[in-house]
Amino acid sequence: MKFEQYEVQILSDGIPIPEYQIESDPESKTTACFIPSCSGKIFEIHWTSSLPDHTSVRTTIDGRLMGGGTHTKPLNKKFKKGFRYKPDQILPFAFSDLVLRDDDTLEISDASILENLGTIQVSVKRVSYHGHRPRTGTRKVPNSIGSIHEKSKKLGGHCVSFGKAVKNKHTLISICTPYPGEPCWATFIFKYRPKDLLQAQGIIDLPLATEVRSSLSETGRPTLKRSRSASAEVQGSSGQPLSGSHRTKRPKAEPQDHDDVIDLTMVAEEPPMLLDPTLRGSIIDLTLDD
Repeated sequence: MKFEQYEVQILSDGIPIPEYQIESDPESKTTACFIPSCSGKIFEIHWTSSLPDHTSVRTTIDGRLMGGGTHTKPLNKKFKKGFRYKPDQILPFAFSDLVLRDDDTLEISDASILENLGTIQVSVKRVSYHGHRPRTGTRKVPNSIGSIHEKSKKLGGHCVSFGKAVKNKHTLISICTPYPGEPCWATFIFKYRPKDLLQAQGIIDLPLATEVRSSLSETGRPTLKRSRSASAEVQGSSGQPLSGSHRTKRPKAEPQDHDDVIDLTMVAEEPPMLLDPTLRGSIIDLTLDD
């Protein structure tokens, strides 16, 4: 998704995840879309800044803050692979299945998690950069979503968890301060759902059963699309192809959704009965014997 001079994407296996129903609100500077999620898949958040200012990018997933802001220099690209819980280690982001139970006692203590379940929010702020320092200490890993009531399945059936820890060489932390009194410069919200759910909701088109698509004409009759590669030469009465100025153009039929209409309701007529010429003029009894 893109908002003015900022673009944010979710990548899995190095490929951007398709975005659907992108909506942007200039007043709140918020851009949102739907993306299909696949349980067990690792993903990353990538962004590109075309701003002349330093920015800080903060990520919130399922209502849980994923560490501090990531400093981004002017006219630069950055990405976030996961939650950094040690100076040299991160926990990758991964889509996973929600654990659903039919238990009325189940309750998520943090209301913002349930309210924002199924969302990846990326907030951008302009900041002043004051240098950097070595990264030290460890961070508390955000709580897992845990079990929720099966009634919450309508939220999508997926959540975000963490994969196995991986090494990361970057050990510096930037020192930045936000512009005084300035709210978020832009907010991006990715609403992730299982692909089959997005298809059921009409957000993603269902795949075609065959390459040849049938449709209905205005008369309700089935129509078939003719392959553009199929072509035939117009032949004369002698059977030879017509060429040059002798070629006769076929009269154009009235367009009907740009398709050729095949009327499948017609019944073939029976061929006429051929009689023995020796019986011509004779009376033929066509009644059946009992």
